Amino acid sequence: MDKSFSALRIHVEDGARRVSLDTLTDADLPPGDVTVRVEHSSMNYKDALILSGKVGAVAGYPHVPGIDLAGVVEASTDSRYPAGTRVVGTGKGLGEAVWGGYTRRTRLPADRLLPLPDRLDTRTAMIFGTAGLTAALCLLEFGEAPGDGRPALVTGAGGGIGSLAVALLAARGFTVTAVEKRADDRDFLDSLGASTVLEPEAFAAMAPAPLGEPRFAVVVDTVGGPVLAQALRTAAYGATIAACGMVAGFDVPMTLHPFFARAIRLVGIDSVTCSDALRTQAWSVLAEAAPQLPLAVIAREVPLADVPAEVENFLAGRIRGRLVVS
Repeated sequence: MDKSFSALRIHVEDGARRVSLDTLTDADLPPGDVTVRVEHSSMNYKDALILSGKVGAVAGYPHVPGIDLAGVVEASTDSRYPAGTRVVGTGKGLGEAVWGGYTRRTRLPADRLLPLPDRLDTRTAMIFGTAGLTAALCLLEFGEAPGDGRPALVTGAGGGIGSLAVALLAARGFTVTAVEKRADDRDFLDSLGASTVLEPEAFAAMAPAPLGEPRFAVVVDTVGGPVLAQALRTAAYGATIAACGMVAGFDVPMTLHPFFARAIRLVGIDSVTCSDALRTQAWSVLAEAAPQLPLAVIAREVPLADVPAEVENFLAGRIRGRLVVS
């Protein structure tokens, strides 16, 4: 007899869209190499966009969203993932081209997964999820040297990527300036290790175009648009700026002055299709840093059934830190 389990699914019928928590059996699982008992997932801005129908084509309906998952292999035809292997999946079309993590069981191609580092449990892995992977990819661009008090900047610091970047940089010894538009996030960011918290208006006043005082050795920009342009103007000589978000817009009103005058390096971060080798490096960074991070402060947990209720909070920018889906 097939096992029954719950899954959050998007239905589109006669042009009408609805999201429901359905009871399924193994007979409903899609084709794939590996069957996984999903223990935790997470919620990201992209998940909110997919659930709301605002963006993202998926591989047919009904569809299980959720771009992150962590769990245990129950059955497999791939020798890399025998039964009992703990696995993690982020990006790579999860929740879009194939079923995602908003289900208690799934079956998927083995190449969408990685072994979970021994030092991480599945819940901690999903406190990180795509946001943590992205923040760790930024740190890889900054090199392995300790911060030694060097100044770092994180924009959009109250969100998932931003809050983890603040905590990771502070743990590595950087002096972190956090830029966040929500004034009530100041105590939250202080608890993550931020030395200074600025509202966007105060950050914008720091430097007129084309160049301001050189301040920051490394930058994690989760915002894009004019905020990224301002980060360029305030970067120190030889700084690396990791750009990983665009909630403030696609267009950046910038000049080439920072690049020529200060040898600044602007790097784009891809956490969706990057190589397994790079993902493995990033997960190693997260596993090593996890014991030093205030993860309990960063994360809030919600049951699978409550995910749809969080969509508007995400789209309105009301989510602080990370949402783990149990």
